Amino acid sequence: MQDRYIAFHYEQQLKEEGFSVTVKQHHDGTLELEAEEAVW
Repeated sequence: MQDRYIAFHYEQQLKEEGFSVTVKQHHDGTLELEAEEAVW
């Protein structure tokens, strides 16, 4: 993802749905969201 604003809101939405979310920023400035379903 190129846009930090979109990444932030997508991260919040995934967290609300019960996912564990990690945001990584690459050297070229792009953002990668990694979502893992939370274990109960």
